[in-house]
Amino acid sequence: VRWDVPLLHSTFTADPSARVFNGSLYVIMSHDTDRRMQWPPRDEGQFQMASYRLMRAASPEKPIEDLGEPLTLEQVPWATSQLWAPDLIRGRDGRYHLIFPAKDRNGTFRLGAAHASRPSGPYTADPNPFLGSSSIDPSVFIDHKKGGNVYVFFGGLWGGQLERWRQAPPASGAALGPLVARLNVGMTAFEGVVAEVSIVDERGQPLKAADESRRFFEGPQVFERAGTYYLLYSTGTTHRIVYATARSVLGPFKYRGIILGPVSGWTTHASAVLWDGAWYLLHHDSTCSFGETARRCTKAARMEFVEVGGHGGDAILLIVNKTVN
Repeated sequence: VRWDVPLLHSTFTADPSARVFNGSLYVIMSHDTDRRMQWPPRDEGQFQMASYRLMRAASPEKPIEDLGEPLTLEQVPWATSQLWAPDLIRGRDGRYHLIFPAKDRNGTFRLGAAHASRPSGPYTADPNPFLGSSSIDPSVFIDHKKGGNVYVFFGGLWGGQLERWRQAPPASGAALGPLVARLNVGMTAFEGVVAEVSIVDERGQPLKAADESRRFFEGPQVFERAGTYYLLYSTGTTHRIVYATARSVLGPFKYRGIILGPVSGWTTHASAVLWDGAWYLLHHDSTCSFGETARRCTKAARMEFVEVGGHGGDAILLIVNKTVN
């Protein structure tokens, strides 16, 4: 694995989600089209991904292996277009579950799942999306330390359609947060109600919609370290990956700071993973297409935790080092 260079050179990939299965790193990604696309505002169709891409590395010293396309649009009975940012997780049932968004026959983003007995597939998609699902960018977290509950965090503004389901706030109002729902053990359906995740400032007040340098835009991911829950997300219009922390998996999450600044291309998306004793951040940019937003490449960076302030896990800074070789 080489750091801060495209992990796959043969095709365009984006929206990585990194997981470790049996000691190997697996990264599931959306698969950008190879053809040039125009750039309309607020996405009206330029991100026409029709498949996912999967890669694997046995260790940090070993090269990346391209495992091809574990799922395509034609294999999803209910979907008509736009396989956006996915996640891949090993469930409590021992199976592997690919959780993903796509547009249904009405042009509405829904979340669905496909399942396999091994991470490389083949995957079989469920006939219908999750009842009550909406928007984009699902990320699954299994809280092994607290009963093994399975949560899916999701949501995205603008083209991600989050504003369709809740009234967009005024600039002075509280920003929309990501959504969260519990999944059943087989990861085939929501359990219970969908809730909004609150992200607050240093005073405990909800971030404002006008606070575009800190407020949520898309791409939520939650992970746990040393008793603290971390929420990563993109700020969208200000092109940052930032993080917030909480003592409960459901929040509220307190904004902490920037992990990754603006990169080449408009979008940014990241996934943190502990692998072989070190933390890594998988992310994407558009350097491989000289800045074309809809043709991106997946990269990896080392990530470090720095204890500050004497407050234990609740005051940890995340530092990304993009120059590790």
